Amino acid sequence: MLIVCLSHSVSLGHFYFMTYKEQLKHPLWQKKRLEIFSRDNFTCQKCNATDNELQVHHLSYSKLAWEVSNDQLITLCFQCHKGVEHDKTIRPKEDYLALIKEMEDKLTTEITQNHKASLLQGIQLLKKEMEAYYG
Repeated sequence: MLIVCLSHSVSLGHFYFMTYKEQLKHPLWQKKRLEIFSRDNFTCQKCNATDNELQVHHLSYSKLAWEVSNDQLITLCFQCHKGVEHDKTIRPKEDYLALIKEMEDKLTTEITQNHKASLLQGIQLLKKEMEAYYG
């Protein structure tokens, strides 16, 4: 993910651009990160792990990583953080069903064979993806 922010540095007195990756290396983020780890007793707040790599998860974002209020930050282990980020990309089951129905409805109209084949392939892919997530 590339987030570019225009921020103002009071100490340097000039504007500069920072990618999200650069923000995570900034001393102000590192300080905030340690505050969150300490608040959460250096424990994953999802699985209670203490011996895995810990990360701070943003529940919401601001212009700069360290400007988020502490109640919008949570300590997660690498595995739980990866799962939380992955879950953001999963569509609700109702969305899958609606997309499949929309595509199936198009099959009943007069369309070319290529378009029909493409729709059928798309329907199968959506069904396979939905099955993987929801069984």
